Amino acid sequence: MLTILLCVVVAIAIIWVLAYHAASAAVWSLIAGVGLLALTADDVLTSVLTDLMWIAFIAFAVISN
Repeated sequence: MLTILLCVVVAIAIIWVLAYHAASAAVWSLIAGVGLLALTADDVLTSVLTDLMWIAFIAFAVISN
């Protein structure tokens, strides 16, 4: 439970810093991709959910960049 809370707090902090510094879409995509890669490497999510998240990430990254 504490690990999940720590991950949520870190994710909120990263989002806050990126928004505060008005990071470009490329930086947002890079950070989101690294986070998603970490979730995929640790097998935190099921394979179907991971595949859906990668498809959504690629679609939004292509559109925004």
